[in-house]
Amino acid sequence: MPLVNAGGLRQYYRLDGRDDRPALIFSHSLGCDHTQWDPQTAALLPHFRILRYDLRGHGATEVTPGDYTIELLASDALALADALSIHQFAFCGLSLGGMIGQWLGANAGDRLGALVLANTSSRFPDPSIMDGRRRTVLESGMAPLEESVMGRFFQPRRLRGLLHCRARHGPARDPRGDSHAHADCCRGL
Repeated sequence: MPLVNAGGLRQYYRLDGRDDRPALIFSHSLGCDHTQWDPQTAALLPHFRILRYDLRGHGATEVTPGDYTIELLASDALALADALSIHQFAFCGLSLGGMIGQWLGANAGDRLGALVLANTSSRFPDPSIMDGRRRTVLESGMAPLEESVMGRFFQPRRLRGLLHCRARHGPARDPRGDSHAHADCCRGL
């Protein structure tokens, strides 16, 4: 399992492709993990060296206490790129990953060769939505959110065939579990 301690955080990542190709970093949405990008990776691998990673509190990346701000999550991405000696890269982020990309564009634009922002915004117009989500996961776990969250991304017939984007936080890895990590991200949004 490729893990690296970058910026004080144990981060899981997948780095695929030839070293002589330009780097592309994919950043996933809230409640998913790096495998969200598997289909795109397969298609783009002949052209790029592709870094996919699990955001803080997601997948196999460490869960830490406290609210997860966009600045913190973007700093994690930069620390990972630095640890892997990736100085210049294209960045593609979906939803929460796109918010991270916006921070990178505004604060570390010299590192970016290109920036793709998919299904994202700079902020939530109604913070009570994310606060409600945060309370739900703390009180009832992730299961109540799965259908509504996945329904925002996929048509029902397509959703039935997708298993790679289920919430995969690890309660077995960390006693705080997936609900707390998800809630920490929600509060930061």
